[in-house]
Amino acid sequence: MKVNLLKLTKISWKLTILYAFIFSMVLILLNAAILYGVQYFLVQQASSEVDSTSTTVIKKIIGTKGEQTALTDPELVSVTQNSAETFIKIALPDGQVISTSKKLTVNEAMD
Repeated sequence: MKVNLLKLTKISWKLTILYAFIFSMVLILLNAAILYGVQYFLVQQASSEVDSTSTTVIKKIIGTKGEQTALTDPELVSVTQNSAETFIKIALPDGQVISTSKKLTVNEAMD
């Protein structure tokens, strides 16, 4: 009975349903592409910031003339004072935390 109903409908209704379906699929694909594009960009940006911060901390540890800075020196983690979204924790291989930057709070990250 349903097959007969489809055969009896006007061509304008068939075209309308077909166009609505195609338009819906295009919108879904476009939204998915935008979602994954933005996600990829944000992950790459966060990774870049982490790499930059770690490079800066390593340079501070090694020093300009080869003298090494102690890992307990609070100046090592002062790199994050310019960025409220970055938190640094220096730990030994056994997991013991040596030094941390100031605590990151939700309110500071939103500013």
